[in-house]
Amino acid sequence: MLTFIEKEPSGDSDETARLIQSIIESSDILRKKVNEWMLKLNINANQFNSIRNIFNLPTKSSILFHVKQKEFLLKLLANNKQQRTNEFYLQWFMAFMKPDSKQKFLVNIDGYKELFKTWTACFAEKYDTLIYIIKTLDSLIPVENKPNYSTYFIEHMVDICFQQSKQCSEYLLFKISIILCYFRKNYRKARRQRSTCSGS
Repeated sequence: MLTFIEKEPSGDSDETARLIQSIIESSDILRKKVNEWMLKLNINANQFNSIRNIFNLPTKSSILFHVKQKEFLLKLLANNKQQRTNEFYLQWFMAFMKPDSKQKFLVNIDGYKELFKTWTACFAEKYDTLIYIIKTLDSLIPVENKPNYSTYFIEHMVDICFQQSKQCSEYLLFKISIILCYFRKNYRKARRQRSTCSGS
């Protein structure tokens, strides 16, 4: 249905398609049904990218009018916590907290902070999961042209490390320092490449 709405009709023969699109987009009953349907979905990690694609559609202001993105994403984290795997938390972050190909985030900085705190709270006391996430930090840190996001990400992860035992926190901070050095190195390399391209 969403794909049909997104398709741009062309020509006189598509007048019926335009009418159907208009009816769908203006139906508040349908909007409420879509919201109810999404709240009842039993979603697994393999479907996260599909959900992200739905939220990225321009029609989210119409057919997805009643779907509250942030509350929906928090619900994904809250449900069945005991059954969540390390990969689940990683895939959730990659799908909903990373910017898209146009460097656009799904939520603003305030929403990002709330979601990020809830996400880390799910595994802050699970050492194995925390280690697993720390090892993937280089792929999780937000892009360099979004300093508010990347600064908050780093500061909060450091805070999480300090909440651990002394031995654990020292190890985690050591891992973070290595990853940050790698991130800064790649960041400088990317900047040099952009400068070279712009100067050529």
